[in-house]
Amino acid sequence: MPIRSMPLIEGKTLVIAGAQKAATTAIFHLLCKHSQFVKPFLKEPQFLSIAGELTEDAESWYRSVLKPQTGLITIDASTSYMVCPIAARRVNELFEDPLILIILRDPVQRAYSSYLELWKRGRNFESRAFDDIIATLESTDLESSRFQSVERQKVLEAGEAGLLNY
Repeated sequence: MPIRSMPLIEGKTLVIAGAQKAATTAIFHLLCKHSQFVKPFLKEPQFLSIAGELTEDAESWYRSVLKPQTGLITIDASTSYMVCPIAARRVNELFEDPLILIILRDPVQRAYSSYLELWKRGRNFESRAFDDIIATLESTDLESSRFQSVERQKVLEAGEAGLLNY
């Protein structure tokens, strides 16, 4: 898809991509209270993750969700953008000069937070204690693990590009 001659949303747009359980919702609500931001109809429209061509109807729906206003910053805070390859390209194609906020969290703390939330909601399908799960993972050869390879590659590339500060 070629880069648009006109941006989809006029003015500034803040795109928040973050890991689940990394305070994206809390930051979103704080920003929405600020006088320079417009609270969208939906926090996570996930519009930039949609596969395939974007239709005029889809773009119209997205504008109605973000509710852009002259002189104010619109917000799209969808955690799916963190893992969806097409989202970054769409940000570049659809917005004139986007503000981008990426929120990360220690992966073990994030996993523990998710584990606790699932237990509280009675939706945890894992019968082992969290420490036992971690011990199993630590004894697994993660170099050959298929679920780990994509995330590991992203971290390695970010490090090589000088995007990580230790």
